[in-house]
Amino acid sequence: MSGCPLARLVSVLIEHIYYTFVTGMGIRRANCVYKVFLSVFLILGICAWTLPPSALAAPQAPIVNDIKITGMARIDESVVLERISQRQGEPIDTEGITRDIHTLFETGYFEDVQVDVEPLEGGVLLTYIIEEKPTIRRVEIFGNKVVEDEYIEDVITISPGAVADMSLIQDNVRNIIQVYEKKRRPLVQVVPVLRKITSGHVLLTYQINEGIKVKIDDIIFIGNEEVSERRLQKTMKTREWWILAGITGAGKYRQDVLEQDMVLLSEYLHNQGYLKSEVSEPEIVYKKNNKWMDITIHVTEGEQYTLGKVEFNGNTLFTDEELREEMELLPGDILSKKVIAQDVEKLTDKITTTGRALATVFPDIRPNDETLEADLTFRFREGDVYEVGRIEIMGNLKTRDKVIRREIRLNEAERYDGKKLKRSFQMLANLNYFDDIDLSPSPDPETKVMRLGVRVSEK
Repeated sequence: MSGCPLARLVSVLIEHIYYTFVTGMGIRRANCVYKVFLSVFLILGICAWTLPPSALAAPQAPIVNDIKITGMARIDESVVLERISQRQGEPIDTEGITRDIHTLFETGYFEDVQVDVEPLEGGVLLTYIIEEKPTIRRVEIFGNKVVEDEYIEDVITISPGAVADMSLIQDNVRNIIQVYEKKRRPLVQVVPVLRKITSGHVLLTYQINEGIKVKIDDIIFIGNEEVSERRLQKTMKTREWWILAGITGAGKYRQDVLEQDMVLLSEYLHNQGYLKSEVSEPEIVYKKNNKWMDITIHVTEGEQYTLGKVEFNGNTLFTDEELREEMELLPGDILSKKVIAQDVEKLTDKITTTGRALATVFPDIRPNDETLEADLTFRFREGDVYEVGRIEIMGNLKTRDKVIRREIRLNEAERYDGKKLKRSFQMLANLNYFDDIDLSPSPDPETKVMRLGVRVSEK
């Protein structure tokens, strides 16, 4: 048999498949898929020896006569069966089994998933061998002195009885770190430790090294030429430490706030006409025995653009001049994405006054690198006319319905008007009766009726 060309070909093919899967998914999953391929090749090979030569030209994958699930103790078998694509009575699908293994691992419930294939009554028996992840019996916190247990427990979302899913455990590590960042301790270290206490149960301990308090010394900008460093610093919520930091809260480092600052900086530059500006990830350097830090941000401004031609496309309800009257941004002005967004809202509101409840306006900005102007086209999709349906008021325990209804500028059975909806919100807010007001239009595309839900939370 070792001299048979077919045998050598099959051997090389199996070896190639194995190493391909090792590279793509890791040894544990690759071993499982390798066993499936090997089993199928062996079964096909056995079938091939028993078939006449004429049948060898078109070998068929064996039929899966039965599917079994083993190893499930706490989780119902339906969790597996609902997620696998292989079906009983169908030819075995090795690629589908590979996808199923990935899908089962992605649930976060299982430590290991293997698939076994063996001959059964002219076909094969497919067995999914499952090893469940342990459940968490208890969650403990160790090493914290500056922050009390209760403040850490408030941000831990994993609880006893939950599956020991490392992705969720790591999410809680980040939550704990954010608590310490508020205390100016960005160098905190949080290590989750799982210790087996019984079969299928573990103890989860978050071991904390709180580190020392760190203050922000300097926020440095590199690359900005037209926009001053002072102006950029004012855009950020993160501030340098100064003598009154204890009152103002300046000098604190929080990663989530700094990430928001990068967005704020980018938006500010875009609103100043720097359409192609870029803001780098901040670089952090610790100094003076790690008690201070510098934050360096690289900025590329690019060229500043002004507004060129303004056109309207797809509008049939108003003239171009009527639409221009709604705009704040005019040709020759410094281009601002914020103002463009405001103009889009105004134009949309104007269209909805005609009953076009689902109207949309899309701004198409086309910068010209030679003239440093950007032409702007507002593209309209007006949609159908809707009328106001039932207005349902919810959440009011003390305030009568009629008090709320008289502030709503829309009436049932009349044409929908988006401006009136916004005015209704303002009128309800002016009553000063409510902590929260939610106006929820609900369109029915078939009847062209817009139902309106008004939910309030009283003070």
